[in-house]
Amino acid sequence: MRAPDDSIDYSQVFSKHYDPALAEERIKAATSLLSSSKRLTAEERSERGWDEAYDLRPWREFPDTERANVTSVVLQNLTRGLLGVGGGPIADTILTGDRIRDLIVSGAPISTS
Repeated sequence: MRAPDDSIDYSQVFSKHYDPALAEERIKAATSLLSSSKRLTAEERSERGWDEAYDLRPWREFPDTERANVTSVVLQNLTRGLLGVGGGPIADTILTGDRIRDLIVSGAPISTS
């Protein structure tokens, strides 16, 4: 839509609108806001009732993928998630890691069952 032209009478355009004067006023206000190169401050937006509801920046669905490579993915699948890429340590993986370290230190054979 082009900016409203003050030299044109928009009464015919808004003739079937429930409030033609309000429609024209709102269009002019929106045009004024959108055509201005000045950015409103947080305080000015708040005064107009435009408080931010939440942050609209995108987030990463799988945040640890930059470290992933073929070897780490295969290792993760072969060890059922114990090694390779994956989430952070949880109580179960910490205990399993402790058991694996104990086995390695003791020299006992590691069973795969």
